[in-house]
Amino acid sequence: METESDEQLDYLRWLDLQPARSVLYVSMGSYLSFPATQVEEIAAGLSQSGVRFLWVARGEATRLQKAWGGDRGLMVPWCEQLKVLHHPSVGGFWTHCGWNSVQECVLYAGVPMLTWPLGIDQLHSSKVIVEDWRIGWKVKEEAWMGRERVAGIVKKFMDCENAEVKEIVQFRTIANVIPPERLKAGDFPGFYEAVMTEMESPFEQLLDQLQPPATAIIGDIEVRWAMGVGNRRNIPVAAFWTMSASFFSIYVRLPLQFSCAIFVIFCFSFFTIIIFL
Repeated sequence: METESDEQLDYLRWLDLQPARSVLYVSMGSYLSFPATQVEEIAAGLSQSGVRFLWVARGEATRLQKAWGGDRGLMVPWCEQLKVLHHPSVGGFWTHCGWNSVQECVLYAGVPMLTWPLGIDQLHSSKVIVEDWRIGWKVKEEAWMGRERVAGIVKKFMDCENAEVKEIVQFRTIANVIPPERLKAGDFPGFYEAVMTEMESPFEQLLDQLQPPATAIIGDIEVRWAMGVGNRRNIPVAAFWTMSASFFSIYVRLPLQFSCAIFVIFCFSFFTIIIFL
């Protein structure tokens, strides 16, 4: 009898066999879903594109694998998303723009995204990814996507020689400086410590490489080293607080040790640094 760990090893082994950045990881979340006819068009389009893909298709995985998997595609009912996103063979992430998935991709993996928001806050998340951060493409504007359209955009998105793609792939070329042992969704304190202690030097290296040079920095007030970097380089720095006013009141008024403990336990937003060129 095949265990869950056996299934996990299967998809990780499959990823190990693929060329670097050649696999499109596809995951559309747990709650909102597509009509069966749209699922079929997505599967057919992925297959026709010739692009390698790993698709978390949940209840449809077995049927879709038999119909459309082939040598280049693998459909699974579940995967450990952080491990997949951080795998060197994964070169793109087709996402519904759930905020947890967006954070995992941005914070831990640096993988360019294809966005297909299904509703609620996902529409705003897609806009941030595509228009503000410029680290992804929106799959569609229309309500329906046929297989030819799916195949075309997937093939173009995974073509690293395409000029438009090269622009967003630069997002991944920034070195990953968070140690692998910190890449756990539940280990926020470990991630927090790594951000505070290990990212200042890579951030300065990034500033050295920017052309044109940075003219302003906006940073999360908790990332104090970003303020120091800006001051040393005579770059204007603006600090902002990313959580609610009520939490800020607690943070300011309680004794430092207690308020910091609350911050580490309850902070689920990710740290943000914006550089203006």
